[in-house]
Amino acid sequence: MTITLLLISVGLATDAFAVSMGYGVSLIRPTQKIALIMAFTFGLFQALMPVLGWALGWSLSDFSFILHHHHWIAFLLLVWVGGKMILDGLRAHKTNAPGQPDTKWRQLIILAFATSIDAFTVGITLALTQNDIFVSVLTIGIVTFLLCYIGFQLGRLAGRLSGHFLKNKATIIGGLVLIGIGVKILLAG
Repeated sequence: MTITLLLISVGLATDAFAVSMGYGVSLIRPTQKIALIMAFTFGLFQALMPVLGWALGWSLSDFSFILHHHHWIAFLLLVWVGGKMILDGLRAHKTNAPGQPDTKWRQLIILAFATSIDAFTVGITLALTQNDIFVSVLTIGIVTFLLCYIGFQLGRLAGRLSGHFLKNKATIIGGLVLIGIGVKILLAG
């Protein structure tokens, strides 16, 4: 394992880390089970997307749409989920009750997919550079899992320390963060 692979892994995990932290802040009852499920899901997607890119790297023409528009796909998914979180937060704010973001599988999978699209391109690069795909995806998955778990716990701690004040606004802030990540991906693409 090289330092380059670790840096790539951390770079790929930063968006998932930010999303995990936002959820840790905004949940009414953040549990270890939720933290582990979220970290596992993000880690799994970050590990599977490079495998998909690596396995399909030989037929780039079939996936040229994804390669050329991956930043738009990630942007639209993150804006959609972020917008939904903002609306949920505004509704909760009007009723003076803390918001509880949707932690259902569908939304978690959409977020995991949206934050791991760039890993698909990394997988193609891994195929072209003939890196050991098993070591690469294992490292990417483990680093993402650990960073997401830590991010969730940091968010949970921030939510506890701020009390009701931050929890009322955390869903809105989390939605804005997702939209910001989407804009960053779009501008970088």
